[in-house]
Amino acid sequence: MSRAKVTAAVNAIRSDDVAPPSYAELAALVRSQAAIIEELRAEVTELRGKLNTWGRDSHNSSQPPSTDNPFRKPAPAPKLGGGKRKVGGQHGHAGATLLRKDPDTVVRHELPARCLCGSSLEPTLNSVRQVFDLPPTKMQVSEHRTFKAICRCGRIHRSEFPVTVKAPTQYGPNLQAMAIYLTQHHMLPIARTAQILGALTGEPIAPSTVQNTIAGAAAMLVPAVELIKNAVGSSPVVHADETGLRVAGGLHWMHVAVTEELTFAGSHPKRGIEGIAHFGVLDQVQGTIVHDGFGPYKDLTCLHGLCNAHHLRELQFEAETTGQLWSFDLIKVLLEANAEVRKTHSPLPAYQLEQLQRRYRTLLDEGERLNPPRDPAGGRRGRIKQSTATCLLRRLRHLEEDVLRFAVDPDVPFTNNLAERSIRMPKVKQKISGCFRTAAGAQAFCTIRSYLATLAKQKRDLLGSLILALQGNTPNPCFG
Repeated sequence: MSRAKVTAAVNAIRSDDVAPPSYAELAALVRSQAAIIEELRAEVTELRGKLNTWGRDSHNSSQPPSTDNPFRKPAPAPKLGGGKRKVGGQHGHAGATLLRKDPDTVVRHELPARCLCGSSLEPTLNSVRQVFDLPPTKMQVSEHRTFKAICRCGRIHRSEFPVTVKAPTQYGPNLQAMAIYLTQHHMLPIARTAQILGALTGEPIAPSTVQNTIAGAAAMLVPAVELIKNAVGSSPVVHADETGLRVAGGLHWMHVAVTEELTFAGSHPKRGIEGIAHFGVLDQVQGTIVHDGFGPYKDLTCLHGLCNAHHLRELQFEAETTGQLWSFDLIKVLLEANAEVRKTHSPLPAYQLEQLQRRYRTLLDEGERLNPPRDPAGGRRGRIKQSTATCLLRRLRHLEEDVLRFAVDPDVPFTNNLAERSIRMPKVKQKISGCFRTAAGAQAFCTIRSYLATLAKQKRDLLGSLILALQGNTPNPCFG
């Protein structure tokens, strides 16, 4: 029954010309009003949750910290274990400082030849201090020359330029590698990178030069990124995520598939299964994919592990907005199980797993008792919008095996933070540059980012590897 019909029924009851309603009519009216009240309560809760002044923020939802109300300090999020270390260097940390080296130059601070009394002085070394600094830089020009000779027999001999020297004038691998390193790893804008390189070399560098360098490097690194893609697809545990990219005035999606040692990223106009399948990575996984519960991932025929950091934030929101104890207790249960798995790095013993499942299901029972699903009011058809608590409980109930995957397979982490960290810096790139002007530019960024992020995970020299790649000797990203 709609609100208008309820109002009409109430007015009819108040009229003296209408016979008193029957008990069944009054019961139906009460049920309709109760349903409408529940809908209004849910709407109020949802609207409050959308306000940064009260309800949802980065500590109890997936909203980024940048959207938090600056006048309201978020409450601390649930700790995923640890969190007890003091600020600063930890006990036993070796630390790092400048160590003395053999000097390139020596600056002597001499004494006068004689004392004020007239006696001659014979100085000995008293103390040494070293200053580490960058040398003055300028563009270094290397001229390549080829030669020709004609033999007596008439045969002409010509020497050849190296394959990397292709034009009458060009920039070398060191400068090109620095341009790529600054724009693709440190996320500097192209124009600012050109200004920095110009200031360092004393020669003007055009932004178009930097752009062409990026495009050429991306094309050169495609075979290496194919190796990364194949290696990720054959890994036993893969983390997946996606994030929006502004490309050519429209919305594209950056898809990532990562492991502890490898990162693959690609750009596609679609977010769902079409975009996921386009790269041919996740559909090759035979082990477990860890993700945030995005629906299309469930179409992949493999095991799944859900990100419990998302669940903890959602449970925190329910705990703060409803005060229901089941959400507090479920946070505690999940964190305790995670701490036990991390401590032993082995699956929970059968009796502990059974105990975890029993406590998990009991708390879901309690939550479902306090947050029953809403029924259609007055025979209304269609799906009824449920409360956030009901939706969360349904997901935790139906996907229990995926939620607790970390407890039976210690190689499956408790969260999907590995993939989320992979998309964090690209979001910084977009915030700095605003957007990618072309789809090719977005894909070039993803290609180079895949290569550099992989090498960074392996603690390899990024700048040196780029120089080697530009010289035609690309280091293999899958075998350090």
